[in-house]
Amino acid sequence: NDQDEEFTEQTIAPQLAIYTGNEFTTRSGAHFTCPPELSYHLLSETVNAGFDVTRFDGLQDGMLRAHAFGPVIERLTPEFDIPIVPVYVESFRLPCPTPARCYSFGQALAAAVESWPGDDRIAVIASGGISHFPGSFPFKYTPNSPQALHGNVDHVYDRQLFEYMKEGRNEELAKLSNQDLLDHGVPLLARGAEHLI
Repeated sequence: NDQDEEFTEQTIAPQLAIYTGNEFTTRSGAHFTCPPELSYHLLSETVNAGFDVTRFDGLQDGMLRAHAFGPVIERLTPEFDIPIVPVYVESFRLPCPTPARCYSFGQALAAAVESWPGDDRIAVIASGGISHFPGSFPFKYTPNSPQALHGNVDHVYDRQLFEYMKEGRNEELAKLSNQDLLDHGVPLLARGAEHLI
């Protein structure tokens, strides 16, 4: 996810992207290297699987600004000594890839990781929210909705989706639509749970 940090309204905002540069620095100054051979392999394999993945080799001032990456990888790799391949999935500007498309992309990415030659250990980390909306999103798409005014998390919905994940009910998750995801928040308010905002 990127919230006008790497990609803005004035630049190309890809639906799917893989960073193929050699290194980056986070906002807090942590420096990470990237394995260009692995990133190019992931890019090639997912493109060959039928996905239009954008390749980008550089970052403004060499800095990875997206907060969905920096704080997460800094916490998980406190020595900053593990090579990182940032992979973006658009979830900020509508229209976004559907849950079904994301599920299929995840499968293609897994196949690409499994086909990587050698005995490297590769971890895949996903960050982001489920029903989470910051107060500014979807700011220009539904400007009068409770989400746009206040932000919201639908705890009931989130727990149900987590159960699906734990139980491996991936096909049910893939059947969701973007509208299903956007709708959560309003039904919660209708149930009188404004205190959860």
